Amino acid sequence: MYKLLLLILSLSAFSQIPDPTYIGLENNKLMAFQSHDIDAVNSDIEKAIITIHGSTRNGGTYYKSVARMAKRLGLDKSTFVLSPNFKERGDSVISGELIYNAWGFDWWVGNNSIDNSNTSSFKVIDLLVEKFADKTKFPNLTSIVITGHSAGGHLTQRYALGSVIENKYSNIKFKYVVANPGTYAYLNKFRPVAGHRGQFQIPKVRCAYNNYKYGMDKRNQYMKKYNLNSMIEKFISRDVVYLLGEDDIGDVEQTCEAQVQGPNRFLRGVNFKSHLDKFYPQNSHSLVSVPNVGHTQYGMYTSERGTEVLFY
Repeated sequence: MYKLLLLILSLSAFSQIPDPTYIGLENNKLMAFQSHDIDAVNSDIEKAIITIHGSTRNGGTYYKSVARMAKRLGLDKSTFVLSPNFKERGDSVISGELIYNAWGFDWWVGNNSIDNSNTSSFKVIDLLVEKFADKTKFPNLTSIVITGHSAGGHLTQRYALGSVIENKYSNIKFKYVVANPGTYAYLNKFRPVAGHRGQFQIPKVRCAYNNYKYGMDKRNQYMKKYNLNSMIEKFISRDVVYLLGEDDIGDVEQTCEAQVQGPNRFLRGVNFKSHLDKFYPQNSHSLVSVPNVGHTQYGMYTSERGTEVLFY
């Protein structure tokens, strides 16, 4: 009975979300949940997983799901789990904390913050990567996984496309795990033909379906820093995994721009991978579907397939 009580107490303690901390990024602060101190020397860390929350900005919940799996696998000592928490106008903030617009999907797609720093949410991820890549702090780190679900999946797919930070660190293996976003940034003007899997055409619609965040026209400040062809070439060579819940077929954005990508999140993911295979067959991306799971980060990340993608 005593041993059972200790087990219950230990599991209960582990299930708690830790208090958030504030990470200094240049002259700004970012709220985050982290399994270790990102500014402390730690020679045990071999992998970092940056997991990005959805539209409700519940970074602690995302942290809890991934950290729990690291613990269950016995990898918590060697794996640094970090979940940033992006703040929007109207949220409670401290002095110097980054703030993004509560409309326009700003932090989802790498737009600048609305504080005086004008910091892209993609630059935030760049700065976190630079901290992990610092060999004076993490001498044995060899792998960084960047992942997000739902709105965080929006960010991850577009960040994998627009960032060049990976190119600075040839000694680190990068992986991008895009889980159940509502839409994708397509690489050209072709979109799937409804009811004809693997076929694409330029859609006859009145909406600006190829403007960023849906396509490559009118990209934001961060995304237009680099030549488009070079950006696409780097993107298709990266290790990107589309982690899709097979039951994620419910409520989703139904604007004209979104509808031309498919009727629901699962099929939009399938269609985007088909788009890559048709127009960029040399791509090194992969699609992993999770049966019997819908729009839930917990179900995705703690599934057998989700765990394999994140940790191995």
